[in-house]
Amino acid sequence: MVIDLDPATLANDGASEPGFAETLGLLREAGVAIAWIGDQRGPATAEALARLRAGDTPVLDDRDVRLLVQPGGMRKQELRWNLARTYCVVAIAGDTKSDFDELFDYLRDPDYAIRLDMFMDKGWFRVPDPVAALGPDNTSSEMEQPQ
Repeated sequence: MVIDLDPATLANDGASEPGFAETLGLLREAGVAIAWIGDQRGPATAEALARLRAGDTPVLDDRDVRLLVQPGGMRKQELRWNLARTYCVVAIAGDTKSDFDELFDYLRDPDYAIRLDMFMDKGWFRVPDPVAALGPDNTSSEMEQPQ
């Protein structure tokens, strides 16, 4: 399972999602590997990963796969493709359509990708950003600026 991590949304004050860590724990116990994908843009990503590891019921496990886009490196789409060479990706969770396929970033009207919509809720799941879902006490005061 791939979960998109968006440090740019760390300032979101979304409510905590009860049971998120427990659900991921059940998936891991069933043999599902969890892969986190995001941009490596300095302290915000490191802070996001640390917050996902913190607390009584951490969301991020040391066994989880971390796919971080490096400056000048592969795009998220390429990282997803590479992951699919090693793992059977059964689900992707993200808060925007481009978290599932970068094609959505290049369309003038994302509704034109109607054939991709058949994957929504059948492997592709729109969910709140996991770090933002931890609640307002777990948000960053530092926003990353694009270079």
